[in-house]
Amino acid sequence: MDDGVVWNASHTLNNKHSYCYCGADRNLCVPDLQCSSCHNMFHLQCLTPPCTSMLGFSTNYRFLCKNCSEGGIEQLERGVSAWKAVTATAMANLVVNKFREMRPTEPLDYFSAKNMQNFKANTFFFQKKVDLIPYVEANWHLLCPDREKVQTWQATLGSCLVANKDTYRAKDESQRNQISEYALANPNLFEFRSGYISPFQKIGAVVPMKRYIDSDHMSHLQRAKKEAKEYNKREPKKAALPPPPPKRQEVVISVPIRYNPPPWKPSDFDAMPKPPMFSPTHTSANGNTFFTVADIPFNRPGFRYTMCEAARSLPSIMYRQIELPPYRARINWHDTSEPLLVDSTAMAAYVKRGFRMARANVFVNSGEWYFEVRIEKGGGEDGAHVRVGVARREAPLDAPVGYDAYSYGLRDTGGQCVHLSRPTDFMKPFGTGDVLGFHICLPTKKRAANVDLPVYRDRIPIRYKGQLYFEQLDYIPSKSMDDLLVPLPSRPQLNAASIPGSFIKVYKNGVLMGTAFSDLLDFRPPHSANANHMSFDDGQLGYFPAISMFGGGIASFQFGPHFSHVPAGIGPNVRPICERYDEQIAEDVLYDMLDEIEYAEDAAKQTPQTETATNLSIVQELKEFN
Repeated sequence: MDDGVVWNASHTLNNKHSYCYCGADRNLCVPDLQCSSCHNMFHLQCLTPPCTSMLGFSTNYRFLCKNCSEGGIEQLERGVSAWKAVTATAMANLVVNKFREMRPTEPLDYFSAKNMQNFKANTFFFQKKVDLIPYVEANWHLLCPDREKVQTWQATLGSCLVANKDTYRAKDESQRNQISEYALANPNLFEFRSGYISPFQKIGAVVPMKRYIDSDHMSHLQRAKKEAKEYNKREPKKAALPPPPPKRQEVVISVPIRYNPPPWKPSDFDAMPKPPMFSPTHTSANGNTFFTVADIPFNRPGFRYTMCEAARSLPSIMYRQIELPPYRARINWHDTSEPLLVDSTAMAAYVKRGFRMARANVFVNSGEWYFEVRIEKGGGEDGAHVRVGVARREAPLDAPVGYDAYSYGLRDTGGQCVHLSRPTDFMKPFGTGDVLGFHICLPTKKRAANVDLPVYRDRIPIRYKGQLYFEQLDYIPSKSMDDLLVPLPSRPQLNAASIPGSFIKVYKNGVLMGTAFSDLLDFRPPHSANANHMSFDDGQLGYFPAISMFGGGIASFQFGPHFSHVPAGIGPNVRPICERYDEQIAEDVLYDMLDEIEYAEDAAKQTPQTETATNLSIVQELKEFN
């Protein structure tokens, strides 16, 4: 570069309009990327060899030009395809395509940075179904090289548009939903660069969407889907299968394929479980430090992760779930949106920009329980907001509590209760310093006689960064429940089953505000189904305490036994939710013992003559991911 070059603040444009090895200008129609060291911009066509595996306006990469890398060899690494970044890249390319259609006779130089510095990309609006989904579908291999296409990806893209107001603006913000028209919030397309939408993250920083296990590149859980589908097509041999439960129309339970775990390694018994890596990232006004959590697999749509260890005392199931300190009810590190930060106690969380959610590591499925949430910063202070309440496992982590049918939340602005993204006036606004108490009641649902609802835990152990984890298919939103978000006259509405007598009462600083929600939607089978379209209880079905923050919002859980404001007259039957922690461990130990017995019985039946009729599948090798 010549002397006298002056760059803008983001180092994406300069006064000489000279970039790359070639010295040419940037161009809306010529894809480029930014060097992580010198921050110069380089055209993909000028790399050695020319790069054809990326689209223009990509942000999930890290690149070193040959002038900055050791040995003079360019280095390009693709990162995790976060939906927020994928959607923005797709929308930016749609903007350029649409603009070029409006200027069919203009030469390529017309679209240069020198001519287009004042181009307003935020004036081009697109719809999810009409524009974005077809474009992402056609360019999946370029936008999401690390992702497998799952059935929920279109709904996830729509949730991304709705939740991220900092990146996408709706044509009508008062009607912001999945069928709205959206444009980029930032009008300047030349701002797109590495880490522009979300920080760069290596593929290994979360569990990869594709796990290669043999020649046909099928993961354990992909194979689970295939085997389950094939298994359901078979005519089972009645002598080899346990008798089915009595049929009852309203109780439909699927029996998943059971997996015989892979063999131990000697090193499995010497491994010391390690907590996640915590990197200090933000310090609040009151001095509380918040950390980025890394080196663990995060839960994602359709998949759930829990730490485990090899267990010699359980020779049939071979592995068992374990806990890491602090040994108490807290935020579940695996069950948070990745941009969300947690404090050292794992009780408080902070988010810099768009709404993100964190669920607790305890849940409730019956009885009466109480917990509190302290608003450390919210109510619009410096633009910070919070929404708090309870959420099921189907609720998306990149959206606020109350966004869909799977969560119930309170909104600091207006003090409204929110369900299905529909706010209802409830109480006065709340904000920084307020403590909200939640009394949740879930009466035990009576079942018909002789109807058994067993617990199935289709968990497969994996190694991730040297640690053992269980991977299992998680519950996912159903189309009929998603349709409740946007009711249409032409579409029949689901009459969703509820739990009669259930409710959530809310207290503000110890004073009863009233009943915010009643007759909560039922989560028990058949009202929850996993990614394999199977409906059964895996032992952790219920409602989880949840907090979501926006724009610097901070909220903290208080699970007891000591609370800031103990409501008067709440009743002796209401228990602090901290007691669920020990109960869940006891339940898990009981399930381990029952599984140990059942796996041993299934293994005894697993002979060459009966292997096609038993419900046991063998995983030959425990896979490792770094």
